[in-house]
Amino acid sequence: MDNRYNGFKELEQSIIDGKGDQFSQVKNNLQANKGSFDFIGNLVTLYLPQVMEVIGRFLGTDSKK
Repeated sequence: MDNRYNGFKELEQSIIDGKGDQFSQVKNNLQANKGSFDFIGNLVTLYLPQVMEVIGRFLGTDSKK
């Protein structure tokens, strides 16, 4: 049975309790940024092939022979 006092655990818990709002704010900001990057990534995945095809046709290359 270990009844020794652990000051580091208490210190860690007090830091977590004192900064709980900051942690949730950072989490929300990261989720919002991830959503933005997902949206941009989806746009690139969806439209990049068509844009490249239009540029190719404009330059006069024919990839469908």
